[in-house]
Amino acid sequence: MAPRARRPCVFPGCGVLVDRGYCDAHQSEAPACKKSRPRRWYELRRIKLLTNPVCELLIECQGAVAEEVHHVVPWHVREDLAYYWDNLKSACVACHRKQTERDKHVDWKRDPRAQVKVDYGF
Repeated sequence: MAPRARRPCVFPGCGVLVDRGYCDAHQSEAPACKKSRPRRWYELRRIKLLTNPVCELLIECQGAVAEEVHHVVPWHVREDLAYYWDNLKSACVACHRKQTERDKHVDWKRDPRAQVKVDYGF
């Protein structure tokens, strides 16, 4: 099996190629959520990517293979939506980066996406 292609460091503006995540220079700046997440997240992420293997954001691509999962409303804004299926979108790396950058400029206190009412079914 061929080795996986190296990608740019996920730190904004850094172009250093790495196998995964952050380069050595930015490793210390990685958010805590990137360093360790609950097993529950990895399982849900795996199922989401199996269920929706094509990018759902379609910002930079025309339906590339999804490798990441995007929270429509970031989990730090609404922790109760962190594992909510309808709050997740499969995304290719390029689209996920672009959408995450856009989300940094959103006023989540006023954005209607953050005001969603959730029916957990119980």
